[in-house]
Amino acid sequence: NNRNHLTRGLYCDLMVALYNDGGDFAEVAEVALIKNIEDPNELIKTKLLSFWSDTKRLPSNPTQRLIKMMQNKSMFESEQTWIKTTVWLMLDLIRALKLSDEPPLDDHDLHMKMLGD
Repeated sequence: NNRNHLTRGLYCDLMVALYNDGGDFAEVAEVALIKNIEDPNELIKTKLLSFWSDTKRLPSNPTQRLIKMMQNKSMFESEQTWIKTTVWLMLDLIRALKLSDEPPLDDHDLHMKMLGD
């Protein structure tokens, strides 16, 4: 745990690069990127949620996305964070796929409240 948010942000940027590279460290980077969704810094948290919202990283099929999140459950520090993150990513997918007539979930405050303490 590093107290400096700039260092943590650079660490996340490095993990994104390693994940996107798809090399030997991609799996290690995936775990780090999932665990760091819990970062207390709003900018880092938002960046990682956007990263995971991309359908290149998580399936665009709702059932497959939920299965993937279930498989990753043990990577989260707490069940509460896993639930909040999974719900946010599923709602974001529903919005992206326009599977709901509800207003879009682009509200930054909504997902910050969901991930907040």
